[in-house]
Amino acid sequence: MSTIREILRVLFAGGMSYRQIGCVIGASHNTISRYDRLRIEKGITLEQVDGMDDNTLDSCFNARPLSCDEGRPLPDFETMHNDLKTRGVTVELLWQEYRAKHPNGYSYVHVLRLYNSWARKLNITMRQIHRPGEKMFVDYSGKRLPITNRETSEISMAEIFVAVMGASSKTYVEAGRSQQEPDWLLANANALTYFGGVPSMIVPDNLKSAVIKNSKGKVKLNPRFVDFARHYRTVIIPARPKKPKDKAKVEAGVRIVQMWILAKLRNRVFFSLDEANEAIRPLLAEFNARPFKKIKGSRAELFEQLDQPALKALPPEPYEYADWKVGARVGLDYMVEYEGCFYMVPYNLVDQHVDVRATANTVEVFFKNRRVASHVRLHSQGQRAINRDFMPASHQHYSEWSPTRLIAWGQSVGDATEKVISHLLAHKPHPESGFRACVALVEESKRYGLVRLESAAAVALQINSVTLSSIRSILRTGRDKVESMVSLSETPSVEPTLVKPHQNIRGANYYS
Repeated sequence: MSTIREILRVLFAGGMSYRQIGCVIGASHNTISRYDRLRIEKGITLEQVDGMDDNTLDSCFNARPLSCDEGRPLPDFETMHNDLKTRGVTVELLWQEYRAKHPNGYSYVHVLRLYNSWARKLNITMRQIHRPGEKMFVDYSGKRLPITNRETSEISMAEIFVAVMGASSKTYVEAGRSQQEPDWLLANANALTYFGGVPSMIVPDNLKSAVIKNSKGKVKLNPRFVDFARHYRTVIIPARPKKPKDKAKVEAGVRIVQMWILAKLRNRVFFSLDEANEAIRPLLAEFNARPFKKIKGSRAELFEQLDQPALKALPPEPYEYADWKVGARVGLDYMVEYEGCFYMVPYNLVDQHVDVRATANTVEVFFKNRRVASHVRLHSQGQRAINRDFMPASHQHYSEWSPTRLIAWGQSVGDATEKVISHLLAHKPHPESGFRACVALVEESKRYGLVRLESAAAVALQINSVTLSSIRSILRTGRDKVESMVSLSETPSVEPTLVKPHQNIRGANYYS
């Protein structure tokens, strides 16, 4: 504005050409000529210029048409903006199509200027205000740190994890083995330990260890990361895809960490992650203590004033990494399989889909995000974890017995009963069938008594029909009460009588 006022003051004074004024003031003689023409056309005086504010003066001498009459319509800038997203479409092509429809339309330069003015309003950036203790932004740096194997000299690249608190911008940096789930969760847990508390929410990028799907408003988080958030009583709010401004804090933190920490370590050789992290810690403390350039204090000081008092307390126990099996189907025996072992769940969940969470020591089963079973983790293939409370009443009495206990019980009853039980356990087509038959014998002894059961077992062995149905038939018909059949070693004193020939006997000749 001062340049316009100076040009007008010289023009009102007179005595100098446009080129002379341009050389003194540093402006184009064409601009000075235009200002002089507008001054004369509008009849503006020097007193009026002195009374004008900057906006009025600018609109008076630099006004450009931003509207048009009905005879000269402007292009639809919104449609134009969407068309430009198509590959190969340019502003010049759209302007040519516009002039084909409106031959007396505006020039290409004018349309381009008006479109750029309209489009700039779409990219207005809002500075986010972060409340103390509300958010922790987490991400991985694009730049990695080389780790050298001391024995083979092989070089592997360590991932650099960065976490930044929203209100104070205090930063945590850690070198990790990879971006896989165990390393990702461990880095987040270490960050919370470093800050000494838990924020209300964690804002990650969309890496697979954190977010499985994030599109069109549908967000599916990694169940292990959800389990992590549940343990620390916080929530996960991932940034929108291709929206880096959603996590601008950590984006800026990553850039600064690369300059102030990783750049200083560029010439050092590290033989392990522990060595790298030992070198990072003092540089990180120095970085957080570095004073801001535009405001007073440092990241560490602001953290103590703002974020630290607002953080929630850490849980009493650190997070333990857990593996998940999602959508496991409950079998008809109300067992869930995990890595070759079987874990019992309540019987009413038969044929339902459940989620299995396994740590180093425990296996938990969840149905619709509610824990329904917890067992000590088994490690031998085929082992079964049983809880009698999960069984229906009709099945619970089976769980009281084991093969060893059944054989010991048979020995206490008698030799015949022991032989029958051993035979049933060994010769049934399926072990479960023999086990159930033996348990059924125990139930029969409660009804008929141990003495009669031993007698019936002896009869079954003598007639070579060692089955549950035979023993039940012997007990119900009272055949075991016949004195001559009580002892297995006793032989019959009466020879068996031969059947007299009759018409139903075919004889040996029939089979010759």
